[in-house]
Amino acid sequence: MAGPYTIQTPVSEQPISSSLFGAPVKAAIEDMHLRALTLETNQQAMVGRGRRITAKNVAAGSAGTEFGYLRVDNVPVRAGGAYRLMTSGVNMDTDVSNDVMWARIRVAFNASPGTLATTASTQIGSMRNTQFNISQSNIIPFSCFYFASADGFASFIVTAQRVTGTGALGVFASGTEAFDLTIEYSGPDPGDTAVLL
Repeated sequence: MAGPYTIQTPVSEQPISSSLFGAPVKAAIEDMHLRALTLETNQQAMVGRGRRITAKNVAAGSAGTEFGYLRVDNVPVRAGGAYRLMTSGVNMDTDVSNDVMWARIRVAFNASPGTLATTASTQIGSMRNTQFNISQSNIIPFSCFYFASADGFASFIVTAQRVTGTGALGVFASGTEAFDLTIEYSGPDPGDTAVLL
């Protein structure tokens, strides 16, 4: 049955720069936003994704400070929409047994494209991991939700930090073990009706 929304042809994959110089980039971003706003109410669709195939290693002296690993910018969101963010396996590795590591997803929102999420942006999800054996790191995916309160654009960043211990911290990825972050429109937000017990 036809609804008040129309399905648009999917946007072709192309990198969107955080810089808005140049009409093609601006037009592409505006087109993405239009498509996000014209999804069927209950239509699920991926509206953003990012992939990294290289590791990032941070020395012991700096690993205690949260640092960015991957960011996806200018994701179009609609007021009242629920968005599910999912990672592939997060492979955080230290060189000291029993170090505790913390991966987070943070978001920055603006009505216009170009705002970039940082380690100071709003946290919407996280996962902690203990390195029990320095020769075998754990690989753990995690997910979280973002509920948009207005039409606009969101930037999502995945960060890492050693929160306990003394070791250097690496976040591993490669061509055969890629790290992915996906952002999926899950449908309208029904509102929080939880009963606290």
